[in-house]
Amino acid sequence: TGKKPLITKETARAAQKRYSYSSQSLIQQIGFTFTPFRETISYVSNRFLIENHQ
Repeated sequence: TGKKPLITKETARAAQKRYSYSSQSLIQQIGFTFTPFRETISYVSNRFLIENHQ
């Protein structure tokens, strides 16, 4: 068609690969702690309700 592709072959290949990352260095270097998922959802939901007056 002569048009530039929406994604390249390289992008398609990269999308099929699995990548994994470790947060261990972040935890060790600055003492970062993650908030548990349920606690985060609860907090965000409550903030949404407060900010939208519900």
